[in-house]
Amino acid sequence: MVYLGATKTLRVTWRDIDETLLTPDTQEWIIKDSKGVTKETLAEDDLSIVSEGVYRYDYLVPEDGETGPWKLIAKAKKLSDPVDRWGVQVKQFEVTAP
Repeated sequence: MVYLGATKTLRVTWRDIDETLLTPDTQEWIIKDSKGVTKETLAEDDLSIVSEGVYRYDYLVPEDGETGPWKLIAKAKKLSDPVDRWGVQVKQFEVTAP
């Protein structure tokens, strides 16, 4: 749970099919509020690397934002031979008034 006006640390770990940590070639993270409105779209350069395959972003929830369940939709692509690999993760976090 996070309060309006507070910072929520978002974290995603990418793994290959054999569960080894994977560093994607491209990423896009989309943050949506409880009404499904896109609040922010993040590219690879916006994210902090924690370690191989692990990324984070500190998101400041607007003070005048919506309360309820928000979503992070994280998409990644790994270029490889013979087939590129794609991944999507959806994470939910609750936003409430202080």
